[in-house]
Amino acid sequence: MLFSLIPPPRAHSEVIIGCYFYVWYDEGWGSRHWNDSISNIVVDTPSYYNYYSSQNVTHLRKQIKLMKDVGVDFVIISWWGNNGYEDNATLRFIDANIEENLPLKFCIIIEPYTGSINYTFVYYYIYDHYASPYSSIYVKWRGYP
Repeated sequence: MLFSLIPPPRAHSEVIIGCYFYVWYDEGWGSRHWNDSISNIVVDTPSYYNYYSSQNVTHLRKQIKLMKDVGVDFVIISWWGNNGYEDNATLRFIDANIEENLPLKFCIIIEPYTGSINYTFVYYYIYDHYASPYSSIYVKWRGYP
């Protein structure tokens, strides 16, 4: 039974597996995105980490290890702008990933966080703060981040 949780090895030429990764949660029931409004209702208590924080490196390490254990190769991080909660949580995710020496790659999806986004600024920001300094773990498609 336990062995069914371990994915079979894959050749490098096979499909890679990615998942969407939300970094907007704060620790504790009723905090950021955990039952903090009528639109963010969590019906049950999260069984594995309880109401975790996306900025808690200990929780991030556990989540990264769990994703690697089930065969995830990369995450698509939900990013909501520079110098905000998600930006800080993304950097903590990278720190946890590097500290654990776990080669889980990542890329960023820019969410529509304001009505008027200066995409030139945002793309340069993502490149300068994520794609370039962490190029060994930033997902590339046809050689480009």
